[in-house]
Amino acid sequence: MTFAEILSKAREKKGMNKAQAASYFGWTPMYYGRYERGQLLPTKYNYDKFASFIGIDVESLIEIIRNNG
Repeated sequence: MTFAEILSKAREKKGMNKAQAASYFGWTPMYYGRYERGQLLPTKYNYDKFASFIGIDVESLIEIIRNNG
């Protein structure tokens, strides 16, 4: 499973739409959508926030990004 797929499923599990998820991160829905479409991957700067949102530890997030993008 790719990071984009995991992110999308985590958002849906929380019952959030893309605008609500974007607000969680402090971004516009357009920018957040780039992550769900697989156009962007997290950087070290936002690993903690993505890991928390998805419900995994940072090491697992890094492994997902390395293996599946």
